[in-house]
Amino acid sequence: MPHHFIASALKVLPKPSSGALKKFLPLFFETVPAEDLEQLDPITMAHAARTHFELSKKRKNGDAHIEVKTPTLESDGWSIGASVIDIVGDDMPFLIDSVVAEIVRQNQVVKMLAHPVLYLEGPQDNPKIHTKPKDGARPQSHLHIHLRDPLTGPQCEEMAMGIASVLEDVDYATQDWRPMRQKLREAQKELSRAPHSYSDHLIEEYQAFLEYLYDNNFTLLGFREYRFKTVKNKLRSETVKGSSLGLLQDEIEPVYVNEASNSLSQPLQKKRKDQDILTIAKVNKRSTVHRRVPLDAIAVKTFDKKGNIAGEMLFIGLFTSVTYSRSVSDIPYLRMKVQNVLSNSDFVEGGHDRKALRHILEKYPRDEVLQIDEDVLSEHAISILRLQERPRVYKAMR
Repeated sequence: MPHHFIASALKVLPKPSSGALKKFLPLFFETVPAEDLEQLDPITMAHAARTHFELSKKRKNGDAHIEVKTPTLESDGWSIGASVIDIVGDDMPFLIDSVVAEIVRQNQVVKMLAHPVLYLEGPQDNPKIHTKPKDGARPQSHLHIHLRDPLTGPQCEEMAMGIASVLEDVDYATQDWRPMRQKLREAQKELSRAPHSYSDHLIEEYQAFLEYLYDNNFTLLGFREYRFKTVKNKLRSETVKGSSLGLLQDEIEPVYVNEASNSLSQPLQKKRKDQDILTIAKVNKRSTVHRRVPLDAIAVKTFDKKGNIAGEMLFIGLFTSVTYSRSVSDIPYLRMKVQNVLSNSDFVEGGHDRKALRHILEKYPRDEVLQIDEDVLSEHAISILRLQERPRVYKAMR
């Protein structure tokens, strides 16, 4: 880090400034890349350090403090002609991409982002600060963001509220990550209790798929368990008390999946219970954590002692990018589905049509392969194959 940046910022700190703030400023900027520092003038650096110093002193462990403002020369004594976002909180996975996704959702553009992580030892209002991990020191994340454009007062409030909600979701999701991984293990065991009407190969493939998810190929963001009950000849699905984790915790409003027992009509409740023992679908709500895309949902049936379907374990999250880039042959459950489509096609092994069909299935939209029924996948893939083979007549251009 070029020392002249720090020396210039120290000179323009508001007077009087405490010795603690003067020590904080170089630590705050120590890990910020030089190319980012070059976008900051000394006055902006001084105000950023002071803001983060004060926010850090105010917060308690687990809290996040957010300040969104459009500094002006008249009211603040400095200006960059745009708005500034400052965030101090616990260091968590998915922090930057989740915050940036919220900024984009509010139709704003990030011009500059600095993200120093400091390690605090001792009381929050007067800690010993380290720039590298240290035993006994707690990591504290600092985000200093410049937007491209200035926000109005109401827009600043809306931005702060949106970021606060996102940070809460990130916290819920990350704090329950280990328990949710354990639930994947429980789901594997639950499949072992499926009745003998399901083939051993099918059960093993489903269990291998859950193992694939467990091996960090699925970003777990929420979990909830349901029990199917018949009350007065009506089928209901009720949330198992104390089972909700991550983004499906009961404390989150609004919940990502409506758990009301009467949220589905009787035909749909029955259809839900009669679905395959492992299903993949999309939730009609976008994730606020990691990537702002529709959430993936994986449902695994649970069984009673007699092997009857008793309920459902629901996982929500996001498939990692690897799932979309690797061959379907390397992904359990998908490889079985694709192989069944190939086997049922009656195309000769090694023949042109079979090779072409496999290529189509490899390139087929991965979300569709995950979700749709084998018969539908087969129908669509073979239709694509026939369209490719159909001769075309082109008219000469005049």
